[in-house]
Amino acid sequence: MAIEDQAVHEAQPGATPADVGGQIPVEDPSTGRIIAHVPDLDAEAIAELARRGRAAQPAWEALGFEGRARVMRRMQGWLSDNAERVIGVITSETGKTYEDAQLADWAYGMSAFGFWAKNA
Repeated sequence: MAIEDQAVHEAQPGATPADVGGQIPVEDPSTGRIIAHVPDLDAEAIAELARRGRAAQPAWEALGFEGRARVMRRMQGWLSDNAERVIGVITSETGKTYEDAQLADWAYGMSAFGFWAKNA
């Protein structure tokens, strides 16, 4: 699934980019090239996403400390396994250099998931 298609699916499960009304182009600031599109959601769609988040919170709480820590470590592992992909997305969406994206964003995310795995 392309990253832009994933954004649409996460916002409206089962939807494709063509199903979502408006699209917002994502531009690579270093080239000006359009690299993706994300759904332009209205207030109702955003409110529904917030409702879904609130509805999921009790299940997150029910995982307990160890369960939440496992999720955080899995997220950290995913970031590690997909480092090149993640860093590539960061550089294309922000115009940052590879090194800046790797150190300032990717490495920070890795550290944050490690921290929260100990404090979940």
